[in-house]
Amino acid sequence: MSNPVISPFCKICSWYFQVYPTKLVGGGEDWLRVTYCMPWTSTPIEGIEGSNPIWCQVKSITSEGGDAAKLAAYISVRGNGVLSVPVDNDVPRGRYSISLNFWNEGWSKDVNDCFTIIVR
Repeated sequence: MSNPVISPFCKICSWYFQVYPTKLVGGGEDWLRVTYCMPWTSTPIEGIEGSNPIWCQVKSITSEGGDAAKLAAYISVRGNGVLSVPVDNDVPRGRYSISLNFWNEGWSKDVNDCFTIIVR
């Protein structure tokens, strides 16, 4: 990705008014995400109930046309099932299905193929 062109006027406005552009020429639709290194995140999974703390881990990753091991090296998951992938990665294009395992003291539940990640 090439570096976006920032005009002197934009630099002055962003410094003085604390207003930052959301899209710059050459920056693309993900300029803000790339500039501030904001990871790609999913929505939390619904329907998981139990006593806190509830832990979650990636059970398995299957792939159609991609490299599941590479995605596994980058992906992380929180207790509420929110998946996170850093914006700076080298995961190949493909369609990935994610299965999760939730557990706490005394019980465990697998949720198979609950998320699909499409890397373009």
